[in-house]
Amino acid sequence: MRLNPTAMWSTGVLALAIFMFSCQEMETLDSNLLDRAELALSDGAGDHINARMMIQNVDPVVITGANPGGNVECSEVADYFELDGFNSSSERIATAGGAFNGTFPAGFTVTLTSEKTMDWSFTPGEDECLFDIAVVVKGGPSANVYYYKDGQTAGTGLVAPDGAGISNVTFCYNITEAPDAPEVMGDEACYEEGIKLTAKAVNVPDGVTVVWYESAEGGSPVADPSITTVGSKTYYAEAVSGTCVSTSRSAATLEIWDLPAAPTNPNSQERCIETFPSLTASVEVPEGVTVIWYDEEGNETDNITVTTAGTHKFYAEPISENGCVGERTEVVLILKVCGDTDIEEDPCYADETAWASRGAGLDRYNMRGNWATWVYFDGNKTVDLFAGQTHLIGTVSFADNGDNTVTITIEMNGDGAFQEVGDNVKIQDYASKPGGNPAPGGFAHKGTAEGSSFEITVPKNNYYGVHVDAARLIECPVDED
Repeated sequence: MRLNPTAMWSTGVLALAIFMFSCQEMETLDSNLLDRAELALSDGAGDHINARMMIQNVDPVVITGANPGGNVECSEVADYFELDGFNSSSERIATAGGAFNGTFPAGFTVTLTSEKTMDWSFTPGEDECLFDIAVVVKGGPSANVYYYKDGQTAGTGLVAPDGAGISNVTFCYNITEAPDAPEVMGDEACYEEGIKLTAKAVNVPDGVTVVWYESAEGGSPVADPSITTVGSKTYYAEAVSGTCVSTSRSAATLEIWDLPAAPTNPNSQERCIETFPSLTASVEVPEGVTVIWYDEEGNETDNITVTTAGTHKFYAEPISENGCVGERTEVVLILKVCGDTDIEEDPCYADETAWASRGAGLDRYNMRGNWATWVYFDGNKTVDLFAGQTHLIGTVSFADNGDNTVTITIEMNGDGAFQEVGDNVKIQDYASKPGGNPAPGGFAHKGTAEGSSFEITVPKNNYYGVHVDAARLIECPVDED
């Protein structure tokens, strides 16, 4: 059981302040008054007994009961304070020889601090609260009744009327069960501008207030248990009924998920339909992210392969595992009718530097340097071979041999050929993505290709630079003579 902290008293601080003030004032009084009954009833600022009563913020009342001699019953106390009654009470415990001659109920500690004053405290049982309590302090022909209605569990400096010695004491009180920890509900959502998630309590019983905290125990109340940025936070709620607080707190977790990034590396490209009868759109996304494709009209589609001449646009939308949707990436596929190249009986070629790539101008070593490109190896695949950066002259295939080696096969199409020089194929493998300006002459794996194809086996790695000294078929110049 824990009492509502807003209902607790700072008795120690008040006691010290009042005691110091009282001592200063008492210096002006006749010291003989300290033992006189008048002092106990004095309203002066230096009144020691009254100062104790101020600490408790409870003024006693004298209730004239039906029983003679001030033996007030708990039912009479309830009637006086207009209560429904008390569900618990002690016996009337008398004093004898400077102590109480009897046993108070479990949880009570009651002490005579002098013949005329007493202190009390009460520790409720587990999952119980002291709702209110009246202390009947009899002395002489009447009794003072101290009524605490704020759940306070202790009092000091209680006295009988008219400075009389205390003859007996009765406790009348109400014990209530601590409220159950509240039923709460967290929330989760994808991020959007202006989002705010707030923890909520549900099915809260009448008369119960829910107080939120940032920790399962201790801490200060939180007025607004919410989040507005990407991340997760757990708040804890306790139930408060009057001055009684639940013995545990309920946890409610709020989480805002980030949106997935737009897909990267779109394979936008332009091809001759005579050489490439079909093109298929592709992008790259991180693990755990899926892609939904849309056509130019904004309709969802599974058909991202084109086989007709023209410009075709697709849009890749990323979806995270939590269902959050990110920005779309455009992929443009152009199939054009190139027609036959006017080739004479002896074809003409232009020497070119060629690099393997999944798309013209993609995956360059250096975006500001030469246009050399690399290939990421994540399994068997076939990419293009470009001469002069944009001219498609063949394909490059990668096949995992299963023995930590990879076989690379270069196939020239009708527009390409290998230059008739030694080491016209140069390949370098990399563990991490390469950069800078590569020097193919220093590549580790070399070979001389003839005809229209070439095959070489190299160590398996994550990235490859495939350089070819190539020749590209061109229209032969016309002799003006």
